[in-house]
Amino acid sequence: MNANRTCDWLNTRGTQYGWHEVTAEQAQALANHGYPAVAVWKNQAGGHGHVQVVSPSEDGAYDPDRGVAIAQAGRLLRNYTYIRNIYSSRMKEVQYFAHK
Repeated sequence: MNANRTCDWLNTRGTQYGWHEVTAEQAQALANHGYPAVAVWKNQAGGHGHVQVVSPSEDGAYDPDRGVAIAQAGRLLRNYTYIRNIYSSRMKEVQYFAHK
């Protein structure tokens, strides 16, 4: 399943399997408490989308300017960075899901 289909699955079937859409701040708080959380971006133009794991933040806080802390693989490999460094002006297109 590619990233765009993963985004579709989370939006249509995810709740049946314990995944719920949350805000960026909620995703960060849940990740900080050990719950799995992801950031997903669907490429509406038909290209590749992207999925990142929301990581616990180093300082335990959420900064809306930086966004959530993430780890990601792909063209850019990052063990720890903030979502603003990946999406910049597209941050509003990113959805967040967590599993509780």
